[in-house]
Amino acid sequence: MVSDMPNILFIVEHVSNSWGIAANGCLKALGCTGSVIGQVEFLNKTPDLKAYTTIFNYMWRDEKIMKLLQAAKGRVVNCIASGPDMDSASLETFKANTQGFRLVGANTAKGVTILNALDADTMVFNLSHGVDTDMFKPQPIAHQGFKVGWIGRTKYPLKRFEFAQKVIAGVQGAEMVVAGNKTDPAGQPWYEHSDMPKFYNGLDVLLITSRSESHPLIALEAMASGVVVVSTNVGDLESVILNGVNGFLLPIEADENRFRLILNYLKDNPERRKGIGGLARAAVVQNWTWGRVIEPYKNIIGA
Repeated sequence: MVSDMPNILFIVEHVSNSWGIAANGCLKALGCTGSVIGQVEFLNKTPDLKAYTTIFNYMWRDEKIMKLLQAAKGRVVNCIASGPDMDSASLETFKANTQGFRLVGANTAKGVTILNALDADTMVFNLSHGVDTDMFKPQPIAHQGFKVGWIGRTKYPLKRFEFAQKVIAGVQGAEMVVAGNKTDPAGQPWYEHSDMPKFYNGLDVLLITSRSESHPLIALEAMASGVVVVSTNVGDLESVILNGVNGFLLPIEADENRFRLILNYLKDNPERRKGIGGLARAAVVQNWTWGRVIEPYKNIIGA
């Protein structure tokens, strides 16, 4: 039975991926009991849904999960990413699969606007993700050369790993450092999330080459660590990065040379790079800690 104290369940694709990481960060910020469970585990050993006051579900594409959640419909918040999942086909699937569920969430303000227009009968929340700025903070690790980091699934076309390789290969003295993904290692090192502060602090720049993102958590983690982010203008990064001030944003269609110009500038101007990194951290501390973004979750669970 549901108790008076909030007990929260997050259903994500993989606990080790960014959505799982964010869910654990949210639970910590809420200070209540709860669980984060992956898609396969949920289907193989479905928990007692009556034990949870609120269920945040990211697996709305899975019809088996949606069927199981019918019994808890009034306590389920179906959450959608505001990047790749906001194309017309995905939105139609979201609307069809969540029919009859009233509570929905998007992790950017733009996503909230889109969902409000999609279905007038739903209540839409902006459920963004924050950063633990005590965990992710500047603790630079001395190293030789100019190290450019890249993070993600190397075989996922939207991430454009090969493009990033070409960019960095054209910057003299630059070394590419990769943190792969547990579900797509492809021979690249994979790091536990607890090891990522060390990864970021060993970098000079984090490069993001994605064609689409929603709210790229890696950008905020790197910025909180005082690392300069050079990224395509994806997701809601325009609300995080002021181009040329606390990071750099480039059009998705920008060629390798435009990225190289920025990387060369940062390589040749270490003091300027340090200053931009300091402003990057300040922006995250001011606007993107869990303390800053947690209120909509509290409103939902009644905390």
